[in-house]
Amino acid sequence: MSYRAVPNHRKLALFDLAHSCPAAGSGTKTKQPKARLDRWSVLRDLLVDAWTNRTQPSGDLLDRHLGSLSPLEADLIRRMYLNVCRMLPIPADAEVGSVGHSVSFDDADNGITVSVHLTFTITHGDGSVEHLRLKTGRAPSTSEEAAVVWAGAEEGESFTDLMAWPGELEPIEEPSDAEDRLRRLVETAPVLHQSGIRPGRRCVWCERSAVCGAYPADRVVPTTARTLNLTKTDIEGLGQCHRRVAWRRVHAIPRDDGDATENSTAGSQGRLFHDMVQMAEGGDSPDAAARDYLRGAPTSEVADLESMWDTHRAMLEAEGLTVRVTEFPVGWTLLEGPNADLRGVTLIAFIDLTARDALDRPVAVELKTGAPTDTAVEDDLYAVGMRRWVAGEGPLVIHRHQVRTGACQVVTVSRNEVAEAAERLRQRVVPVHDWDWEDPLGPSYTLGPWCGVCEYRGTCEGYR
Repeated sequence: MSYRAVPNHRKLALFDLAHSCPAAGSGTKTKQPKARLDRWSVLRDLLVDAWTNRTQPSGDLLDRHLGSLSPLEADLIRRMYLNVCRMLPIPADAEVGSVGHSVSFDDADNGITVSVHLTFTITHGDGSVEHLRLKTGRAPSTSEEAAVVWAGAEEGESFTDLMAWPGELEPIEEPSDAEDRLRRLVETAPVLHQSGIRPGRRCVWCERSAVCGAYPADRVVPTTARTLNLTKTDIEGLGQCHRRVAWRRVHAIPRDDGDATENSTAGSQGRLFHDMVQMAEGGDSPDAAARDYLRGAPTSEVADLESMWDTHRAMLEAEGLTVRVTEFPVGWTLLEGPNADLRGVTLIAFIDLTARDALDRPVAVELKTGAPTDTAVEDDLYAVGMRRWVAGEGPLVIHRHQVRTGACQVVTVSRNEVAEAAERLRQRVVPVHDWDWEDPLGPSYTLGPWCGVCEYRGTCEGYR
């Protein structure tokens, strides 16, 4: 008699499967800001109260739930609540299920259940059922989430994103390739049981960045430590305005509409070029891959992107550089204070390209598509972050390529200069340790030219 091995059944949240890093979904975490989750919880409880007590005046409901919050936090949730009331009137004959439940996709062969949580259910008088996912940000459900929620849908059911901040209802449509997406999800699941870390862009918001080992500290980081993740851009921003950085990383304040930084032509073109390089340099035939990328690029950007690509490749060849890895993450974790009140900051940066020169020495390549700017933070962060990857006493070398002009700036950092770079970074982030995570108006603001492109300029003007 033959037996078929059946794997142990695992229930996995789709959030875990979205991480390609095994260390992201399990293990110890530090204490990180949770303003986004707290805001979502208050809004959910407020809506449940309003739908349960429909005759209660809105003013009484708002006072009951928002009275202990800071003025800015209370105003944000009040606006979201009013948006929901405007766009989602509950009919008198409808029944609201406010407990919330999960929908799942089961793969019996692999012993995996993938689940997505739904916040509210509205059963209408005609028997139709509408499931709602409450969102306090701008990100709608992903195609993978849509595939899961539709996997076991019954006739008469629909699914909707309740986008409270922009005040929109977004139907969650069933993807045309739902079966393929579900299959890929199941194939992804085994990575959660593999060892090791795979640092990348998701580290910026990961609750384990300080403890996973990718960005090591000079001592053990306990789970009781309060830590915060900062990017290179954040560290540079501390020299301009603390409020802007704190609102993004600690308080998760929603961005104002019409963010000039996101919509600027130069910024968009730079992002397109970096995306093209990341995609093309990761393959066996970079030039062919770049040409494929350009076929899908906006027509107005193709000529500039092609010119920058040609300059980029010519500079690599002239300097004898062979590309190894794109978007290589580097960084470290700074800790301050006694163990009873330990606070930390994990500094994270991504080197555009790592390469080897003709003598097989490591080189970091940074691609610049705009005008030259101050690179002090970048130099220090790369120096400290790269040191653990570069063996021996040899210097750390950074090639900064201006891909519009073909100019190259070479920065060399000796081993004995790394400690000085680390101390400069430490001094830059000292104010972060004293931020009150419960008070979004605590961090200081500074007026300057950056205000014109700040994603919070409208909200900030109302709280000065």
